[in-house]
Amino acid sequence: MDSKDFDPDFFTQQLEQILFRLRQEIDLSLPAVAREGNDEWDKYLHELNAFYYRSFSERLFPLYKNSVQEEMTRLLKISSQEDMVKRDIMANIKRYAILYNQVKSVLSLFKASREKAGEARLAISRQQDYRSAELLCTLKQLHGGFARLEELTAGTLSWMQDQELLPVWQNHPAALPALQLMPSLDRDNPVIGDALNRLLVYLTYLAKSLARLRHRQDDKKQIRGIIGEMMDRRPDFLPAAEVKALSYFYKVQIEAEADLYLNVLILSSASEEPVLFNRSLLDFENWVSGLIRLIEKATSGYSPVICASVSLDYNLNVEFIKNLNRDIRDGVEAIASLKQDLSDSSEPDLTYFGSRTLETLQPLLLRLKEARHSQVLAGFPEIATRLNRLEAESSLWAARIDLLNQRQEHHNEVLRQFLSIINMLDNHLNLLANIRADLERILAPRNISRTWKGTAVKVERIPLEKGQVFPPDYLYLLDKHLVETRIGKDGEEANLILHEEGDVFIIRVDELVEEEMPYLLIVQKG
Repeated sequence: MDSKDFDPDFFTQQLEQILFRLRQEIDLSLPAVAREGNDEWDKYLHELNAFYYRSFSERLFPLYKNSVQEEMTRLLKISSQEDMVKRDIMANIKRYAILYNQVKSVLSLFKASREKAGEARLAISRQQDYRSAELLCTLKQLHGGFARLEELTAGTLSWMQDQELLPVWQNHPAALPALQLMPSLDRDNPVIGDALNRLLVYLTYLAKSLARLRHRQDDKKQIRGIIGEMMDRRPDFLPAAEVKALSYFYKVQIEAEADLYLNVLILSSASEEPVLFNRSLLDFENWVSGLIRLIEKATSGYSPVICASVSLDYNLNVEFIKNLNRDIRDGVEAIASLKQDLSDSSEPDLTYFGSRTLETLQPLLLRLKEARHSQVLAGFPEIATRLNRLEAESSLWAARIDLLNQRQEHHNEVLRQFLSIINMLDNHLNLLANIRADLERILAPRNISRTWKGTAVKVERIPLEKGQVFPPDYLYLLDKHLVETRIGKDGEEANLILHEEGDVFIIRVDELVEEEMPYLLIVQKG
């Protein structure tokens, strides 16, 4: 009840009014009394006392009592209304405090969810970096595989178009066996290298001896001597297992043919026709020089592994190898360009690069399958083997890239979902932050005082934060309210806040005082 509603003169004024009315009634009701006679005075006093008694007991005191009761009732009613108003104010402020704590708690949950969503999005982005590296390495493998086939076909084409080797290859009887044998030899093996050197020494010796014969045609005795030396001379191979194939090649392809040429020379030198001798000498020289050229070409650089069918149609073979080399080279350049673009891109679009890779690889796979079924390829077993292997590897790489594309599509969908969730969380965070700011303004002391001007209202907010110690000045609240505790671990301070769902509010409305305590989990020393 406010002091302005209570009038301390009310009861005095009421009493004076009653006494005044009593005097008026006395003056009107009692007769005048003569100055003499005690009996008259006694009678007068009796009447006066009786009147006073009747007036106080029957009319004046009940009237005064009713007035006092009415005033007290009015004052108590006002006091009750004021108390209800104070409690309503207290309840309203507590509702705002509870709502503030709920908003703060939900805001903390949303912030934690936003942080987790951001971490998950970063994890997905890191997975995309891994897939980008995986695609780049696959492109490198593709480029390496097709580059090796392109190098093989280019070397074969260069060998087939060698103008020095071409006539020997097409006409020499030992060309095919020599070209089949030489690529199969391990030329890095010193034993085989020594054997090849001995064979070339022997063939060079034959060439030089034949050159001397051309200048000694008038001396038949000397001719027979030189031919005899040539027949006695043989390459001295080491008795090693590594030279068995080369030794067999010499016996089958060189020794028998050389002995035949030497016998022809002996017979033609005995005749009187020098033309026959010169022709035999020239044929032997061409055979020896061609064989030397074959072996030197086959051992000094690249020499393809070929089969007998390669000599059936030279032009067809060259055209096939040339077209295959051109198509593979175009594929190598396309893959190299794609690989470089992916390597240079800081934020590559894997969907785009994966699709481009498959678009580049599909025609190459068709070209490999077409070449694999060509009969020309039967003459080049090394190319056929490399091509079959590359086709199988390319099919595997194509399947791997297709799987990468599917995983990237799934990644994009998951990323879109995460971005949608993050946007939704950001919107809710902004909304909750605005609501929290509005509640802070409502609960601010200046706004509280302005809202309830006629009442002494004060709201004190004590901020709490996880990981901080409960404010020492308000530790008495922990004993006053129910707070969950946990025995502290080593290194944890006493009253350390482990979990909180809001702030503490102390609300004062005149003489009423209440606290709003959120759910707390704090450390208690054992």
